[in-house]
Amino acid sequence: MLRRWVKELTADPAQAFPSQGQLKVYELGVERLRRVLTKLKAERDIIKKGRDLLWLMRESALRASPRRRGQKDDGQRLANVIAHQRAVSEADD
Repeated sequence: MLRRWVKELTADPAQAFPSQGQLKVYELGVERLRRVLTKLKAERDIIKKGRDLLWLMRESALRASPRRRGQKDDGQRLANVIAHQRAVSEADD
């Protein structure tokens, strides 16, 4: 292990000891990509929540509308809503 440290020190003295607050170039890139990924995941989650909220608002508006001939009963509609939500969440994962 000591020989490896000496070899790294002679090869690149500025980057020999990254634990001293110095990161290698590729480590800086990886860290930047991690930050971007975290931000994009948060934005994706916000969009998913908004989409789900709009869908639920639409469904509640349809339930509040007067019943039409041949329309399914509320129990069946609720089952359809739950099945749709599961399908959407599985598709997003």
